[in-house]
Amino acid sequence: MKNSIAKGDLKGLSALDAVSSLGPDELEAQWKALYGTDPPDRLRRPLMIQALAYRIQEQALGWSEASDTTPSAKETARRHPAKARRCSGRLKR
Repeated sequence: MKNSIAKGDLKGLSALDAVSSLGPDELEAQWKALYGTDPPDRLRRPLMIQALAYRIQEQALGWSEASDTTPSAKETARRHPAKARRCSGRLKR
């Protein structure tokens, strides 16, 4: 796990600091820039700030692909066959 931040990542950190001081319209514009879509309608400011901060950290630290850290369903089934059988999606009575 990476505990230190390189000098090149300071741009991301300054954006991270600035996110909490943005107004509603600026937060929405930042969301569109980072996620490529409009923010969900009922997303409140604190959660939007957390989501934006997480995305900025992803980009700054270079771990933006969720698939890099989360094993796929096939990988989980290969490692834990009993768990894959339990989670087949079928209701058993």
